[in-house]
Amino acid sequence: MLGSDNSLWCDLFIERWGSDQATFYSPVDTKSWKHVYMVQDRCDRNGLGLKIIREGDDYYLIHQGEIQRHLGSRKSKMEDLSVSSADYKDVKEEVPSLSILDKILFFIGDLESASVQAKRSRLV
Repeated sequence: MLGSDNSLWCDLFIERWGSDQATFYSPVDTKSWKHVYMVQDRCDRNGLGLKIIREGDDYYLIHQGEIQRHLGSRKSKMEDLSVSSADYKDVKEEVPSLSILDKILFFIGDLESASVQAKRSRLV
């Protein structure tokens, strides 16, 4: 419950980016401070342009910090099913391999992640 507290996320935002930025980016409509914080953090990490990013095992298309589309995951849903049903030895499931398009997509996402990391290391 504390992780969803709007005033906590507002305070964290002000601590990280300052009160001027908090005034400018204050949430409108149904957006929460947690959402605003996450979007601003993504902007800081990845920039404002249209990018493919990886967060954990998932790949997303983002623009200005906002997730536009979930592109896929390295861990397929069938793998999750086969692991959870490992106790049932009579059930034979084939775990489909990733398609060539998925592999290309994940490769591009990994390249974008690596290039961001390389740029950061050059700046430090």
